[in-house]
Amino acid sequence: MSAPPSQMESLRTGAALSRQEETRVVRVGGEHAWDLLDREVTCDLYLRDGQARPGLLLHRDGRVAADLTVLCADETFWLLLSGEGAASAVDRLGDAAHAGEAVEVIDLTGDLAVIGLDGPFAWEALAAHAGRGVIGLPLLSFFTMDGGTLCLRDGRLGEYGYRFVASAAHATALEDALRDAGDRVRLPLGAASLLTRQAAMLENHVFCADLEGRSDLDAGELQLGWRLSADKAGPGMAAIRERHTAGTARRTVTFRTARHTTDRGIALDGAPVGQVLRLEPCLHGPGFVGLGAVPERMAHPGISSLHVGGVPMLTVSPPLVANRSLYVNAQHHRYAARDEIRFPADAATSRAPRE
Repeated sequence: MSAPPSQMESLRTGAALSRQEETRVVRVGGEHAWDLLDREVTCDLYLRDGQARPGLLLHRDGRVAADLTVLCADETFWLLLSGEGAASAVDRLGDAAHAGEAVEVIDLTGDLAVIGLDGPFAWEALAAHAGRGVIGLPLLSFFTMDGGTLCLRDGRLGEYGYRFVASAAHATALEDALRDAGDRVRLPLGAASLLTRQAAMLENHVFCADLEGRSDLDAGELQLGWRLSADKAGPGMAAIRERHTAGTARRTVTFRTARHTTDRGIALDGAPVGQVLRLEPCLHGPGFVGLGAVPERMAHPGISSLHVGGVPMLTVSPPLVANRSLYVNAQHHRYAARDEIRFPADAATSRAPRE
């Protein structure tokens, strides 16, 4: 099953709303909240009030247990989690607290809702709702809106985007208010289902914990080294370093094929060398786009000698589409005059290998 083209069109050219029910919300507070999270989370947590940072929770073997974003709000930390280990994160953090530490870990997923607003003109709808001052909100920063809703700018899908953490009772009203704000600036807000969001993450080369995050690759092999602190020795970190030192590590690589195949083995001259993690129809051109895992020496763009199920594949540099969010300037552009914005032809859509 693939993402609906109409939803992807909204996400790629305008803006789309989503109710992100796959995301869990956990609040960590208390005198030793920072100490606990600093031991368990892979990234450095030097955050000021109103700042956020993406990190991971790892299994002991270095595989990803949960993808998370940490928000620092007045010495309380909010965690937005996804992946197979998200549901058990509260128990894990509780068990990791040292004797005598004052820490409170609460799962608020049932009381709070996570709403996404993503697309190259997402900022225009939010500005119409909350004032043009939000255009200046830095990436990975957040503020508290009226009613206590947290508004985080994080580009979760690889587009210009925001995530809102609102009370479950207020979530529908917020969605309606954002749609009304979009209508006032002639920006109709589309919808982005889970399938659409996952397809956008693949095309923009953004890690998806619920798909490739469930593979047997560790965080380093999944190209998530930028989320791993070089100074930490928490769960899973030693296994990642040992695998890299031994020279047995793999790396993910994005690729294109002209045809679909259900085979998941990647071969070179008939010999198996890797595996396919994802393969989906390209919604902006011919062929299919995918994510695979191969030995480090092969994890480079421009390799055309690999095959998957007998189908030639071409490794390419991400992102797999020309991303309009990179060319829209919130200080000068608007959706109603979008045709005036200079936007390059999407050269990425023509790079499928020939049979």
